[in-house]
Amino acid sequence: MVSSVVMAKKTTLYRNNGDKYISVCNINQTGKMVWELCDGKHSTKDICRSIVQSCQVSEETVRNDVFFFLSELKKIGAIRL
Repeated sequence: MVSSVVMAKKTTLYRNNGDKYISVCNINQTGKMVWELCDGKHSTKDICRSIVQSCQVSEETVRNDVFFFLSELKKIGAIRL
Protein backbone atom coordinates (compact mmCIF):
# COMPACT_ATOMS: atom_id res chain seq x y z
CA MET A 1 0.00 0.00 0.00
CA VAL A 2 1.22 3.50 -0.82
CA SER A 3 0.45 6.43 1.48
CA SER A 4 1.45 10.08 1.57
CA VAL A 5 3.02 12.41 4.08
CA VAL A 6 3.45 16.18 3.89
CA MET A 7 6.47 17.73 5.57
CA ALA A 8 7.64 21.29 5.02
CA LYS A 9 5.17 21.73 2.13
CA LYS A 10 6.68 18.73 0.32
CA THR A 11 4.51 15.68 -0.32
CA THR A 12 6.16 12.28 -0.45
CA LEU A 13 4.47 9.04 -1.40
CA TYR A 14 5.83 6.11 0.54
CA ARG A 15 5.33 2.39 0.93
CA ASN A 16 5.07 0.78 4.34
CA ASN A 17 7.08 -2.44 4.40
CA GLY A 18 6.49 -3.71 7.90
CA ASP A 19 8.71 -1.63 10.15
CA LYS A 20 10.18 0.49 7.32
CA TYR A 21 8.81 3.36 5.27
CA ILE A 22 10.28 3.48 1.79
CA SER A 23 9.99 6.69 -0.22
CA VAL A 24 8.40 6.00 -3.60
CA CYS A 25 8.35 9.52 -5.09
CA ASN A 26 7.94 13.21 -4.34
CA ILE A 27 5.01 15.03 -5.89
CA ASN A 28 4.26 18.69 -6.50
CA GLN A 29 1.13 20.58 -5.44
CA THR A 30 -0.83 19.54 -8.53
CA GLY A 31 0.24 15.93 -8.05
CA LYS A 32 -0.96 16.17 -4.47
CA MET A 33 -4.37 17.35 -5.69
CA VAL A 34 -4.60 14.41 -8.09
CA TRP A 35 -3.44 11.98 -5.38
CA GLU A 36 -6.05 13.23 -2.91
CA LEU A 37 -8.79 12.83 -5.54
CA CYS A 38 -7.76 9.21 -6.21
CA ASP A 39 -10.22 8.01 -3.61
CA GLY A 40 -12.39 5.67 -5.65
CA LYS A 41 -15.18 8.26 -5.72
CA HIS A 42 -13.78 10.60 -8.38
CA SER A 43 -13.47 9.60 -12.01
CA THR A 44 -10.54 10.66 -14.15
CA LYS A 45 -12.88 13.20 -15.72
CA ASP A 46 -13.73 14.59 -12.25
CA ILE A 47 -10.04 14.86 -11.40
CA CYS A 48 -9.29 16.71 -14.64
CA ARG A 49 -12.21 19.07 -14.10
CA SER A 50 -10.99 19.93 -10.59
CA ILE A 51 -7.46 20.62 -11.81
CA VAL A 52 -8.68 22.79 -14.70
CA GLN A 53 -10.77 24.86 -12.27
CA SER A 54 -8.02 25.17 -9.68
CA CYS A 55 -5.03 25.77 -11.93
CA GLN A 56 -6.59 27.61 -14.86
CA VAL A 57 -4.81 25.43 -17.40
CA SER A 58 -6.24 24.16 -20.67
CA GLU A 59 -8.32 21.02 -20.48
CA GLU A 60 -6.12 19.25 -23.04
CA THR A 61 -2.93 19.96 -21.08
CA VAL A 62 -4.52 18.82 -17.83
CA ARG A 63 -5.93 15.66 -19.40
CA ASN A 64 -2.52 14.68 -20.83
CA ASP A 65 -0.71 15.44 -17.57
CA VAL A 66 -3.29 13.68 -15.38
CA PHE A 67 -3.29 10.55 -17.56
CA PHE A 68 0.52 10.48 -17.50
CA PHE A 69 0.62 10.97 -13.71
CA LEU A 70 -2.02 8.28 -13.13
CA SER A 71 -0.09 5.84 -15.32
CA GLU A 72 3.05 6.55 -13.25
CA LEU A 73 1.09 5.99 -10.02
CA LYS A 74 -0.14 2.70 -11.44
CA LYS A 75 3.44 1.64 -12.33
CA ILE A 76 4.59 2.12 -8.73
CA GLY A 77 1.55 0.27 -7.40
CA ALA A 78 -0.03 3.33 -5.78
CA ILE A 79 -3.35 2.99 -7.61
CA ARG A 80 -5.30 0.50 -9.68
CA LEU A 81 -7.08 1.69 -12.83
